[in-house]
Amino acid sequence: MAAQAHKATDLRVLKSSGFRAYLATLFLGAFNDNLFKLLLICFALNLLTREQQNNYVPLATALFTLPYILFSSYAGFLADRFSKRTVMIVSKAAEIAIMGCGYYFFRIQAATPLLFVLFAMGAQSAFFGPAKYGFLPEVLPDKALSRGNGAVQLATFLAIILGGAVAGHLATKYIEMPAAARVEQPAIAGEAVSSSDAPAPTTAALSQKDPKVSAAATAAGTTREAPEQSGAAKQPTQVHRAAIHCVVIAVIGFITSLLIMPTPPGHRDAVFTWNPLSTHWQTLHAMRRDRLLILCLLGNCYFWFMGVLFQSNLPLLVKNDIGASDQTVGILLAAVALGIGIGSSAAGFLSRGKIEYGLVLPGGLLVALFAIILGVFGRWLAPAAICVSLMGFCSGFFQLPLVTSIQKRSPADQRGQFMGAVNAVDCLGMLLAAVFHWLLIKPLGLSASAVFVVLGLLTLGVLMMMSKNAPSLLARAKQLLKP
Repeated sequence: MAAQAHKATDLRVLKSSGFRAYLATLFLGAFNDNLFKLLLICFALNLLTREQQNNYVPLATALFTLPYILFSSYAGFLADRFSKRTVMIVSKAAEIAIMGCGYYFFRIQAATPLLFVLFAMGAQSAFFGPAKYGFLPEVLPDKALSRGNGAVQLATFLAIILGGAVAGHLATKYIEMPAAARVEQPAIAGEAVSSSDAPAPTTAALSQKDPKVSAAATAAGTTREAPEQSGAAKQPTQVHRAAIHCVVIAVIGFITSLLIMPTPPGHRDAVFTWNPLSTHWQTLHAMRRDRLLILCLLGNCYFWFMGVLFQSNLPLLVKNDIGASDQTVGILLAAVALGIGIGSSAAGFLSRGKIEYGLVLPGGLLVALFAIILGVFGRWLAPAAICVSLMGFCSGFFQLPLVTSIQKRSPADQRGQFMGAVNAVDCLGMLLAAVFHWLLIKPLGLSASAVFVVLGLLTLGVLMMMSKNAPSLLARAKQLLKP
């Protein structure tokens, strides 16, 4: 109850040591997720033959994503039943054990067990998510909620960029590649060579949630080289020396989690259900009673749909239309991730102590506009770089009020279940984006430039649907834009 009183009266909570520890904890978690995942991919590109890689890397991505669908309802129950601080601490303790197993299997160069480690990582992140997002409404005053979410997004996307940068450095240092038969290959599964080589729906386009844009972790331009011959021999690697950093970061993250400010105790009447699908269905049915809440859920899902479609298509644009390198892909992905973080932080500041719904439609409209411009003028690097940066920045304006509203409008005793359902729906949106991109590139044969035009037009359609079903969004946007 002290935490509730603290929430109600003290705006300085955003600068408190307990809240900073929370930001540090989620930063280290996102950083470690991307560091480990990229090290694993670089390791696979070194250890496995080309034929094995084509199966291993998409499988790794799918195994990391699957726990969000399987375990989000269980994670939501735990976040409701127990203190969210306690759930985060236990999750971080589990991360130490998981990273320890990862270090061991890297040391003995066991590729298959590392897939189980990656699945466990996805499960750990899935259990951490509802507590992480449900934490904010419990400790922050209502007028600080938007700024708090902006800080969370900025910390998350900075972690994605830095995790990719460190992974690239460590992979270069510790993963030795053969001198002969080298070919450039990006450290993500969706290789961009020609439009006919577009990734199928099960490739790395299925990006990690929390951060749900993990492939943006290639933002450091992490590229590796792999044996060209399908029968190439295994190459020596000291990747376990890089993996020890993951263990150390997990330990530090556990320590920072102990410093997170107290949260109210859980609700003893929280109901556990074994069937995750029925739990999600019941939660979504409850959310439908609040039209604005369900609209925010769908809008947030579309944000991640856009993210995966963008991430899948950008390498094709850079390689085929611009004719640039994998490093350029990494730099542009970094620009997008940084833009989202800065845009979210700016949106939190501009909200001025409330949930500013007036930012949603203008932010989405600008994303659509820059996507169309990117499709038309994206053959030149400078316009492309400007467009992708502004798309990231404006998408922060679009998404921040949506996720903040979900937190605010969810019942306090079911907030964990609601956030768990949000995670599951977002993952389904990302899967649909991967399928949609594959359909546009393969059966329809669209160019990468045309896909961005389609994305812009689709976004305009989504915005029209949102304004029709929630006229208050349009009214507030007009009011906000008045001179």
